[in-house]
Amino acid sequence: MATLEAFRSFDFDGDERWRQYEANIEIPPGRDRDSVLKKFKAKWYKREIDPDFDIAQAVPASSASTAPQRAHTSRDVPKESTDASAASPPEHQSTPAAASPPPTPTPSASRKARPGKTASTERNLFVLHVLQLLLGLGAVQPLFWLVSARSWKAFLAVSALCHLYKVIIKHGVPQLRPFPGALKQWVLPASSSTDFQYLMLCMLFLQSRPLALVVVPIWTLALYHAVAYAGSRFGSTRLWQQYGAKLQHILSAYQGQALIFNAAAEIGAGILLLLGLLTPQRSIMLAFVYWRAFLPTRYNTPDAAGYHRQVWQIIADKTRPVLQAVPMLRIPIDFVKRSFDQPR
Repeated sequence: MATLEAFRSFDFDGDERWRQYEANIEIPPGRDRDSVLKKFKAKWYKREIDPDFDIAQAVPASSASTAPQRAHTSRDVPKESTDASAASPPEHQSTPAAASPPPTPTPSASRKARPGKTASTERNLFVLHVLQLLLGLGAVQPLFWLVSARSWKAFLAVSALCHLYKVIIKHGVPQLRPFPGALKQWVLPASSSTDFQYLMLCMLFLQSRPLALVVVPIWTLALYHAVAYAGSRFGSTRLWQQYGAKLQHILSAYQGQALIFNAAAEIGAGILLLLGLLTPQRSIMLAFVYWRAFLPTRYNTPDAAGYHRQVWQIIADKTRPVLQAVPMLRIPIDFVKRSFDQPR
């Protein structure tokens, strides 16, 4: 099956998130490390890459029954999106499915147990992702301004709903009592996910003028998720095998580059907001919140930090000659860098 082939061809060694996760796996003495790692790879792949992946394809039942009681990690590595797929970047993505059942939340954390993924929720998410793709194309098309403006607001509204849905799937519905302790207990883990951050991004720009680079990362993750679901649902059809499987394979092969591309788009949107301060359409508050809250959060979120740091390093390399020629520019840059490096 295409999904199993994607799992076998996935570059685990080249994925920084897997390496971080693997470093925290503790395997009890006497266990076969290769078989245990294979099981954890399958679980991690299902949680981070393809929620529709069948672990039994990679780990036979006999192997699963002899799995460790269990080997565990000292921490859970956050993912780029709670719904990432075999063809999907692990946010993102505003991603926002776990291989093993999440810890049961305390009554103060949520009103009910986390619902997790079901066939109906996956179908609902697929519909939302398709709407994101259509509205995103309408928002960035340059021919009809009215269509672009209306599609922009509809895209952000649908995307906010989609990411809120994913956050609730993963973290449950927050409880307000006792306030504010219960809400804080829910927000702390939820806010570290790409889906929560993209939800805030959508709300932040909902009343602003269209900005294409804001659409890019959300749209990219929606594409990965939609293709993954379509592959699991229609993978046996001849039409999908001729066209869809090839697209899914290409997306899977370039998922790392897609996440770097998303990080570049997020940073690029921030730069456009700064340049927009020189125009009559400037939004000082929007630019301030984006640079003071959203970008630093992405920079320090484990599932996005590596990609953001790569993009900032590229920018630093490209601008080094300018900074050497105009040393005064280092003052605001150093100020921004310090604000990004502060723990959050």
